Amino acid sequence: MYILITPAPRIIDVFSYFKVMLLTPIILAAYIIYQRYMLNVEIKIFYLIQ
Repeated sequence: MYILITPAPRIIDVFSYFKVMLLTPIILAAYIIYQRYMLNVEIKIFYLIQ
C-alpha cells in the first residue's frame, strides 16, 4: 500500500510545479504588456488634454 500511495502526490507536485513554471512567465508578460498599454493610453489622454 505504501508504495502505491506515495507516487501519486509526487506526480501531483510535479504537475503543480510545471503549472507554476508555465503560468508565472505568462502572467508576468501579460502584466508588463498591460502596464505598457495603460501607460500609452494615459500619455495619449494627457496629450489630448493639452
